[in-house]
Amino acid sequence: MIEHVVATGDGHSATARALNCNRSSVVQAMNDPYVQDVLQQKVGERLTRASAIASNTLIKLARQGKSEYVQLQASDSILDRTGFKPPDRSIHQVQGDVSIRINLE
Repeated sequence: MIEHVVATGDGHSATARALNCNRSSVVQAMNDPYVQDVLQQKVGERLTRASAIASNTLIKLARQGKSEYVQLQASDSILDRTGFKPPDRSIHQVQGDVSIRINLE
């Protein structure tokens, strides 16, 4: 069941249909803490393997995106993920009294 959910992303009903079993059995199994831990581990492994594909896609878009906007967004994503964050654009506020005096004599 775990392999099916990881491979397809199916919910309880679709998993029950695919495995030809009762939906309540799938729900009960998916609520088991051990099953949840194994599922999380398997999903993490799958995402780790897919990260190479995702990084290659970002690099390709940064180089060959059809518009400058796409190239910029891909480049920004690459820089963000490698630790090069843009400077914080916070507003600095100065507190205090300002007094202007004009003497026309």
